[in-house]
Amino acid sequence: MNFSFRDHRVQKIGGGILLFVVIFIFWFTQVYSPNKKIISEKRKTLEELNLKLSNIKLSAVKLPQLQKEVEKLFIQYKLLEELMPPERDVAEFINKLNISARENNVQVRQIDVHPSEPSEYYHTDPYKVRITGRYHEIGSFLSAIANLKFIATAKNFLLKRTTSGKEVSAEFIIDSYHIPSSERLKSPSMIGASQPTTGGISKPSTESRSPRATEGDALGAVSGGIVPPE
Repeated sequence: MNFSFRDHRVQKIGGGILLFVVIFIFWFTQVYSPNKKIISEKRKTLEELNLKLSNIKLSAVKLPQLQKEVEKLFIQYKLLEELMPPERDVAEFINKLNISARENNVQVRQIDVHPSEPSEYYHTDPYKVRITGRYHEIGSFLSAIANLKFIATAKNFLLKRTTSGKEVSAEFIIDSYHIPSSERLKSPSMIGASQPTTGGISKPSTESRSPRATEGDALGAVSGGIVPPE
């Protein structure tokens, strides 16, 4: 079949192809090319959103496990918190010190109250103590101090023989600890709890539920062999 440019059908087909090419060039140069960078940025943003969504879904799966871990750690914290009063009570401490001394035949010669030393999580309350007694009596006294209903640790020992030769004089520092009420941690259930919302505003719950401690948690929480008497 011979094609002739004079043929009207050939001219129509050629004109249609030319018009299509012109429209395509106009679209590519005026529409696609200027928006190519924007399209690339939108595609990148979409990929980032998809990645964040996947991470959120993964975190949501782990949330119950993380919540259990937080509650377990809070139980251990509360058990230690019970061994640290909310304020320093010098009179109460000295009274317990003297009772322990009498029960173990130890003479308290001197007690110096040093200023409290605040730290990040608690306050240290040091006392400089000087006592006299036999070796085993001093050992029993220190054991009684370690088993009081609050944490107390002894350090900086200095032992000297007395003139009688049967007893020794011991000087050391006893540190007790307290956590002010304003610095005590809140229960995770109190932090995360919420009541039904009104108008899109969430109201904190007024009820607090403390996790129940178990015997295993208590033994694991108290360190250094300092266990409060029953």
